[in-house]
Amino acid sequence: MIDDVRLQAVSRESENIIYGSQEDDVSAMKIMSAVKLDDKQLKETVISCFLTKFSKLSEVMRISFLFA
Repeated sequence: MIDDVRLQAVSRESENIIYGSQEDDVSAMKIMSAVKLDDKQLKETVISCFLTKFSKLSEVMRISFLFA
């Protein structure tokens, strides 16, 4: 895991956003954009790890074939 991410429940009594209002929609879109960005970063990290592991595996396999 790259970052230790935890959800934190907060209550904002001074902020009365009504469900389904324009402010609520804007807030939801911001959250979804952040989730999509995190998802993209996760995919890129996993792909990078696989490519690194497979390139090292290929190198080891080539060396083992040379000395077999």
